Amino acid sequence: MPPRERRPNGPKPMARPERQKREARPDKIAAFGLGLSAESRAAAWLIAHGYRILARRWKSPLGEIDIIAARRYTLIFVEVKARATLDDAAEAVTERQKQRIAAAAEIWLAANPMPAIRDMRFDAILVAPGKLPRHIPAAFGLGISAESRAAAWLIAHGYRILARRWKSPLGEIDIIAARRHLLLFVEVKARAQLDDAAESVTERQKRRIAAAAEIWLAATPMPAIRDMRFDAILVAPGKLPRHIPGAFES
Repeated sequence: MPPRERRPNGPKPMARPERQKREARPDKIAAFGLGLSAESRAAAWLIAHGYRILARRWKSPLGEIDIIAARRYTLIFVEVKARATLDDAAEAVTERQKQRIAAAAEIWLAANPMPAIRDMRFDAILVAPGKLPRHIPAAFGLGISAESRAAAWLIAHGYRILARRWKSPLGEIDIIAARRHLLLFVEVKARAQLDDAAESVTERQKRRIAAAAEIWLAATPMPAIRDMRFDAILVAPGKLPRHIPGAFES
């Protein structure tokens, strides 16, 4: 007969107590489910109206974008808000959220340049039980700074942002950007109308930007650059940014 196994002497090892799973609060589960269903309804609404969904719940270190979609030459970053009523949903997009969405959009565009895009918006879709989704184009473009809109426009067209609001003793440059062998010094102008914005770059500002550009170049040599321009980007509420290459000479 085979020898019997000897059991080790001493106390038996104690079984590890099972970790108690923390139960999620019912209200949080309901809110999460409502948010998911709202995004699905919003995405279905966009698809039904000819949009192609590029991303959902896209996360970045600076913020999250509920839906990114495109239709022909238009790119939209969409915030979805679900509330008991559509009026409550309309009031739920805070200024802080607007800025975080704009910053996240810049990161997305840097990773996904879309040079064919001619129009870019920050939309909202409001969702309430028993109601059709309400799509608000350009819902909060006014709450996003002109420089953020201009930077996002440049990134969408393949430029890399090197500096924003760069200050020197002689002047400030709103945006410094580059694409391949081209370097841009950009003045951003925001006014009620694009024509007003075009007229607001004064001769004195042009000279200060040119002087600041010389200081920046002295501190940041870029031997690969073969072309350099002083551009302007004009921003007005409810309008596409207007990019004017070579808006003024140094």
